[in-house]
Amino acid sequence: MRDIDLREINKEYQNLVQKECIKENDDQITTRISLMFSKSQNNLKIARAIFKLSTTKEFKELFKLKEDDTFFDWTIQASYYSMFHAVNSLLATKKIKISKIDAHKSTLYAFGKHFIITKELAEELFIIYGQTEEKALALFSSLAEEKQKRGFSAYERLSKMNIEPAEESLEHAQGNFSSSFSQMPLLNLISPSSSQIAHCHSQGWFP
Repeated sequence: MRDIDLREINKEYQNLVQKECIKENDDQITTRISLMFSKSQNNLKIARAIFKLSTTKEFKELFKLKEDDTFFDWTIQASYYSMFHAVNSLLATKKIKISKIDAHKSTLYAFGKHFIITKELAEELFIIYGQTEEKALALFSSLAEEKQKRGFSAYERLSKMNIEPAEESLEHAQGNFSSSFSQMPLLNLISPSSSQIAHCHSQGWFP
């Protein structure tokens, strides 16, 4: 695992704040925590379902698909967006709002600034998130390019080649990433008890 450059994270974070890609102390963003976390969970379910559909003969028969039909590229995309929305929901607990401008880069460096540098989460998660983001965005670009350049058949072949990165992305989303987040109070905020709400207030996660 490569070393994390903490100075680079701080520098990039401050640049993104100055560009207003990251907004600090946004009181309104905390109202969207449960929505963003729900999006994260939905994307993880989609990633699992698409992977299962791509690898299970019975499901293909049920949906009248060909035996060699696969959708691993979309497993990668959904796995990444599961992480993306999970990280944004965590950032919202610290009143950090990510704008639509440069949202993916801003999310990565805000995550590093507020959860990795502070050691609230393991450094490995920053690397996993960064690698999955890079893989998903590169895949999106390459798929669009291949589809335009070579047509649908080339696009389909490219999808079939992605089973291993799809497995890895899904494992990251539902394994290391999800299990680490499950230890944080955020995951109980979908239907929080009064004691959980009081604890979150005492920790400063809510205003």
